[in-house]
Amino acid sequence: MHSPDLTSVSLLVKEKNHALQVDLHNHRTTVISKTVQSLGADKAPDILRSLLGLCPIAQVCAFEAAREAATGQTIKNLSNRNKLITAEAVLETIRVLSMDLQPFTIHGKVSPESLRTIGELRGRLWELSKSPTQDNVALENFLADLKALVILWFAREKIAINAIKHTFERFDDMPMSGQALLFPEEIHKKEILKLFVNILQDYPDWAVSPQWAGARIPGALARIRSVQNQGRRNDFRVRDLVLARLEELKNYASGLLPAFTIESYSLEQGWGAGVVETARGTLMHFLRFESGQMQYHIVAPTEWAFQEESPMVEVMNRYANKRIGAVKSIVTGINLIACAFDPCTRVTVQWPQKEV
Repeated sequence: MHSPDLTSVSLLVKEKNHALQVDLHNHRTTVISKTVQSLGADKAPDILRSLLGLCPIAQVCAFEAAREAATGQTIKNLSNRNKLITAEAVLETIRVLSMDLQPFTIHGKVSPESLRTIGELRGRLWELSKSPTQDNVALENFLADLKALVILWFAREKIAINAIKHTFERFDDMPMSGQALLFPEEIHKKEILKLFVNILQDYPDWAVSPQWAGARIPGALARIRSVQNQGRRNDFRVRDLVLARLEELKNYASGLLPAFTIESYSLEQGWGAGVVETARGTLMHFLRFESGQMQYHIVAPTEWAFQEESPMVEVMNRYANKRIGAVKSIVTGINLIACAFDPCTRVTVQWPQKEV
């Protein structure tokens, strides 16, 4: 499931009247939910687990929570599911900081030792998540090793961490309104989920460009500000999105209650919703069975940012026009901005008039 339609976004840089305009062409579609719907609920976990790079554990857990709510069941294995979801989010966060951002940092690379450990733990998590009933001892041992990795990573990789922070300082003069942040508690409400599923029934493509009082940004920064309840709507910068991920890792290492959770909701007309907080933000699955047929929708966290009206595209345009004479700097900056908003999405920058 690594086809371009699922994981890539094209950004076209246009030149007009001595100015630049970045147009986003999101090739993501509702193909995942349509595929699952056509093949049926029993095959859904296998399909969703194939979405490497798109939080497969969270996807499966969100689907199961929606199915259980739609069929009147109590959510199963909640404690272990939360542990697996948290482990996936923490590992994805540390992988992004250690690998995806490294090509853009000027100084400081994450050590081979950390990279090997990240790879080894990802393999162990994948094996643990395969079984419908977890080996509790193996799971607890894994979680202890994951926490040890995060603690050691902060001690060992100080140069790399500082390099990441420094890399994103270039965007500090382009603040975005805090009104654009989408806090978890705004979505984790039955009446809001009912509204979303009603919209999806009439306009399924809303899942590709969801809006709630505009194109909003879920994820680490929104969670951090939600918990702290200070400066919630203050302006934020691109760098703040990355610093919030670092703060969530520190919180995890300190033993604070993780923000990565799963919830299920029984809605009207037989709909069930599974809502999971992933590293990227809030993931929603909606499902119901009618006349033996399954109706199904996914609203992924990425799509809130990766749409034309989002703050991400706005700041890309501002940056491009500030560096209008520097092609390489613009392309690097656009990729960095995209990585800060959601590193799970591959970005292709097209600039017909220039060598990119």
